[in-house]
Amino acid sequence: MVPIARAVRLTASAAALVAVLTACGGNSPSPSATGAPDEESAALVDKANEAMKETSFRASGSTTVSDNSTQEVVWDPEQGLSTVVRGEVDGKIYCKDGQNYLSASLMEASLKQSGQDIEVPTRLAGVYVTTDTGQGCDAFFAIPATAERDPEQDGEVDGRKTQALTAEDGRTKDVYHVAATGKPLLLKMESERDGRRSTTVYGSFGATNRITLPTAEQTMPMADFQRAVAG
Repeated sequence: MVPIARAVRLTASAAALVAVLTACGGNSPSPSATGAPDEESAALVDKANEAMKETSFRASGSTTVSDNSTQEVVWDPEQGLSTVVRGEVDGKIYCKDGQNYLSASLMEASLKQSGQDIEVPTRLAGVYVTTDTGQGCDAFFAIPATAERDPEQDGEVDGRKTQALTAEDGRTKDVYHVAATGKPLLLKMESERDGRRSTTVYGSFGATNRITLPTAEQTMPMADFQRAVAG
């Protein structure tokens, strides 16, 4: 789900964590040395992103945030997105109408990954830090415009033939497996970031999902959180 420049910009510190969780964010792979993707690649990216944006789904898999973490993602075009992370780092991410809600535990992990030795006060343990991205929540799972067709990676996911799209730079590589027939839905994503690998499988397309966002009492703007952590 992370992650996820491709789309989601929270703050410099928060974006780093969201990127490895959902394979989107401020560090998406750069265009290849050959220039912009060819027309076939660009058209497939656009069609896949539109199909995923308008279709509810569920996804699960590992993450590149740590070697022993998993994630579960739920998306509904009307209700938004939720991501639950479990493992060495536990927490949740929600997104609705371009506003992100990042649990304090994930925010703490993000800050520590960026080299800041901080501890979240106990009173903020259940808080969700809010940020406005100015972009749609589908940015968390959108295939980047820089992705290019990679026929050598074509294969099958649960018996469905797939077309592969790859986006990479020196430190990251994402391979997106899109259904070759019917709706061009994203069926699987394989990511590598700084030596860590993860695989996310997408399914339950069109399922009825229920996403409950944090209440106003559970949320805190980023600026207020930063002041509280700074003491």
